[in-house]
Amino acid sequence: MRAVAIALLTILLFLAGCGDGEVDQGSSGAFIGGTRGLNIEFTEGAPPEEIFDTNDKFDINVMIENVGEWHVVKEFAIITIKGINMDDFGITSLSKTPDEDLEPAQKDPQGHEIKGTKTNVEFSDLEYVGDVAGEVVFDNLVAQACFGYGTKVQSKICVNEDLLGTAGEDRICDPNAQRDVENSGGPVHITEMEESVLGSNKIAFTFTVKHVGGGDIYQNMSGCIGEREYKNKVWVEIHDPDIGALSCSGLEKTGDLVSGEITLYEDEKSQRCTITLAEDDFGDFEKVIEMELSYDYKELVDTKLIVKHGS
Repeated sequence: MRAVAIALLTILLFLAGCGDGEVDQGSSGAFIGGTRGLNIEFTEGAPPEEIFDTNDKFDINVMIENVGEWHVVKEFAIITIKGINMDDFGITSLSKTPDEDLEPAQKDPQGHEIKGTKTNVEFSDLEYVGDVAGEVVFDNLVAQACFGYGTKVQSKICVNEDLLGTAGEDRICDPNAQRDVENSGGPVHITEMEESVLGSNKIAFTFTVKHVGGGDIYQNMSGCIGEREYKNKVWVEIHDPDIGALSCSGLEKTGDLVSGEITLYEDEKSQRCTITLAEDDFGDFEKVIEMELSYDYKELVDTKLIVKHGS
């Protein structure tokens, strides 16, 4: 008996040791997840901490990485430098787009993460063209990214032949319950979804769209226009699961999509949909519901630039 115990302990220790050198086997679930879209930052030394007012050329480099799971077309990713005047620094434009589309992070078939595109937007050959007395500090040199982004969402609804539960039979799922929700990486999520029974052939599901990122939301394809009418707007698309007549309050049905624009109040909005089940779809099953959220999003990063008088 003692020998068997020792042998088992040896095997366990061996397996534990092997685990230290194993390759990550990937994660389950539809998406990588996360609350970011594009990550932006200044590269080290560009801009430098300080420059002189005597022909001291410098660059501003903004590093962009798509850490979420939405493809960003380069024309819809605008990087703008704020906090300095173009004329003071001898340049004609403070806005640029990347040289390439930003591919999303994604999972391979084994569940391993593939990182998204990482690229650089460069503003070259700036110099302060005036004279300063002593030094001037620009406290808020800002790189602003405005980009079109989106979130893919997946959940399931429960359908029972006996929706009202009058037959007293076991059911494979509960049609009056919270549903699990999976979101792709992005700053706007559907944070919860609840299903309920409205009748012998009718169900409802209510979901909450919520801002979970640290930037600002704007109407899809708006270019992050600052007016109130463009802020906190999200375009919602729900793919019809084709098990009956789908309708959602405030949204319109076109083909196999129910879609429309919603406005978030205090960073969230609840939305309600109903499905009147088709007679030939009655049974006991779960059905996947796919949704997409589209919006423009703005992120900022800032630093400080000191201009000193040169001799």
